[in-house]
Amino acid sequence: MPHAFGQLDTSVQLQKVNKLNQWTVILNNRTTEERAIIKIRQSDVFQELIEFDVELAPVPIKDQKSKDITVNWKMYNGFEANKTFWTDSNALQMMKRNVRELPTLDATIAGNYYPVTSAIAMRDHRNNSNLQVTIMNDRPQGGAADVSGNGTIELMQHRRGLHEDAKGNPEPLNETDSDEIGIRVNARYYMHIFDTKKGQSLQRTQ
Repeated sequence: MPHAFGQLDTSVQLQKVNKLNQWTVILNNRTTEERAIIKIRQSDVFQELIEFDVELAPVPIKDQKSKDITVNWKMYNGFEANKTFWTDSNALQMMKRNVRELPTLDATIAGNYYPVTSAIAMRDHRNNSNLQVTIMNDRPQGGAADVSGNGTIELMQHRRGLHEDAKGNPEPLNETDSDEIGIRVNARYYMHIFDTKKGQSLQRTQ
C-alpha cells in the first residue's frame, strides 16, 4: 500500500537571487532512513514552468522490504481528472489513458502505469474549467494519474527490490555502488499549469 516517504521538515528554506526563487524542502526520517531533498525553482527564464529537482538518498532496505519510490503532484480546489490522463508515445503524440479499476488498490495502481518518455498530463473536467497540468520528466519513467489519489500525477523515480519477482527480470533490482550502498537517483521535472482556452502547452518547446 502507498505511504508517505520520509518525514517532512516544515522549515522550508527560501532563497532569492536575480530572477530566481528557490524553495528547499527536506524529507528526513531517521528511523526508516528515508531521505530526500526537493528544490523547487521559479524564474522568468522558465517562462510559465516550475522546476523540481528531486534528490533521493539510497533507498533503505534494513526492513528487508522492496520499495518503489514515486514523486507525486496533487491538485487541490476540487480538481476532477475523471480517471483520465495522457502520456506521450516515445516523446511523440499524447495518448489518452483511461484508468482501469482492478480488484485491489495495489493492482489498480500497477495496472495503470504507462511508460512516460517526456510528459504526462491531466485535465480538470469540471464545468467551465479548461485547466491542464503537464509534468515533463528528464528520462523515461513509469507514470500514472488519478490512480493512487484524486487529481494526482505520479512518476516512479527509483525502485529497489530484494527478490526476483518472476515477471521477466531474472534478478533483484538491487543496484549498489562500489561500497555496496544503494545508488542515488536524482531527477528533474518541469510543471506547466495553464488554461487551454487562453494559452498553449510548453511541452514541445521545453
